[in-house]
Amino acid sequence: MLAINDKQKFNAIVSDSIEKVALTVDNERLARRWVSAIEKAADLVETQSEFITWQEEEMAVLVWSLESNRIYEANGVCQCEAYKSGVPCKHRALARLLKNYFGVKEKKSPKMEDMPYLKPSRGAKPTIIAGIRI
Repeated sequence: MLAINDKQKFNAIVSDSIEKVALTVDNERLARRWVSAIEKAADLVETQSEFITWQEEEMAVLVWSLESNRIYEANGVCQCEAYKSGVPCKHRALARLLKNYFGVKEKKSPKMEDMPYLKPSRGAKPTIIAGIRI
């Protein structure tokens, strides 16, 4: 069960998210879909929080959907039909809202310059062994 103790903070995050979409998404239709997904996610928290679980370690949300009777796990990807169709879904929007609410920082991918062991050596030439280029 999801526990949102500070409703004012959560509502502010929802409002900020909607405003951010309006300011950053150029495609009006896509912006409307994201706003709708955010609103539906906020409604899920309000009306069905007992069917939502936040998994902090995985930075993912589990949602038991009463509509489809399926459990969806969202953390940027989702298994729902909206996601499969390539449109914003309420589960991914909810995962983002909860990341912001719980103050989870996104892990940034390391940059190539921070991983010298992955850089090819200068002047290294590929070797072919058994027909495979190494």
